[in-house]
Amino acid sequence: MSIVKVELESYGSDIEIKSEETPNIPPKRQKLMSSGKKNSGAARYKSKFNLEWKNKYPLISEVDNDKHSFHCIVCKRNISCSHMGLSDVERHLCTMRHSKNVQIQSTFSLPTLSNPLTEKVKRAEMKIATILVQHDIPLAFADEITPIFQDIFPDSQIAKSLSSRRTNPTQTITEYIVPSLLHNLLQRLRSSPFSLAIDGSSNVDKMSHFTFRLFDVNRGSVCTQFVDMSSGLDDKGIFAKMDEAMTDNNIPWTNCVGLGMDNHSINRGCRDATMSHVHSKNPATYVIRCSSHLVHNIAEKAADAFEEISKFSVDDLVIDLFYWFDKITNQKPDSVEFLSFCDLEFEKCIKDVKKRWLSLEYAVGRVLAQFSALKSYFLANGTNYKYTIVDIIYRILYLILQTKRV
Repeated sequence: MSIVKVELESYGSDIEIKSEETPNIPPKRQKLMSSGKKNSGAARYKSKFNLEWKNKYPLISEVDNDKHSFHCIVCKRNISCSHMGLSDVERHLCTMRHSKNVQIQSTFSLPTLSNPLTEKVKRAEMKIATILVQHDIPLAFADEITPIFQDIFPDSQIAKSLSSRRTNPTQTITEYIVPSLLHNLLQRLRSSPFSLAIDGSSNVDKMSHFTFRLFDVNRGSVCTQFVDMSSGLDDKGIFAKMDEAMTDNNIPWTNCVGLGMDNHSINRGCRDATMSHVHSKNPATYVIRCSSHLVHNIAEKAADAFEEISKFSVDDLVIDLFYWFDKITNQKPDSVEFLSFCDLEFEKCIKDVKKRWLSLEYAVGRVLAQFSALKSYFLANGTNYKYTIVDIIYRILYLILQTKRV
């Protein structure tokens, strides 16, 4: 068996033709003696991307490290052209998704820079959009920037020509800033080791973030970078979304050295779990459990042991204080006086919620910050009230039950 390899330069295709080199057998007979399939003698090839296609369709470009795919600039995704070559490109350009993206881009298209003033205006608009992103300022704030600048700088031609309402910064961020930053990030992820961090949730409306942790040469430290996000994912769909993002962005799984996730069995189980799927892609990936969960569980067990020995519940204290000052309105003025006497500012007591992480730490911290005033308050007024804190809580619960019955 020999393989004849022919390269078609015009279509950028590699063709492999299999033939039997058997002496004294005609070529037609050799085809019949092959695998027996109807098209066994036909050529099998994969089309390669041709740079000349860019001249005909400017909205496409080549893909690094993948000669059998092309990148759609409008849709921002890589698409295979290995099957039909240029016909694959033309078929994508006729899809409804591409046509819709072209329409959206034409709506937000920026005018060309025709004079120095326009260039300065666009430079100012780019800086405004960057500041909004850098400081996490809502884009609605951009609606107030243009009138303010025009009022402050009435003699400036740049301020008069400025157009920084929310539509302009939105288009600038999504079409220019994000693609540029994402391109640089993907280049580093394709060539450097990184770790992944995911979070599963029973809330299908929650947006799940797909983040990477890698060493940033410019910062000189390990940092977290955002790549993608999705909503409505259950535990089984998390890995599918991860693998889709890795494949679409040409990020190799071999660069993934670590994975951080929750501790429940759907993530760390031996069968059909996220950890097993990741190990099928890269067995060398080290999976670490959520350290915050471990610290929280240790603190919870220690608090239970302290309560059993001392017969004192920190949770009950925090909850009692919350209901005492929150449900009885006439207690707040008296407590404010004691806080002023102790040179402390009034801060509302926080209720501890078991299902919220580390809420007890914030609640206890708030109590400790006002402990001297709270102690003086209860020692001075403890005998003036008819009911204790527990009695008041029971009365509130009794009223709630009576209301539900009615």
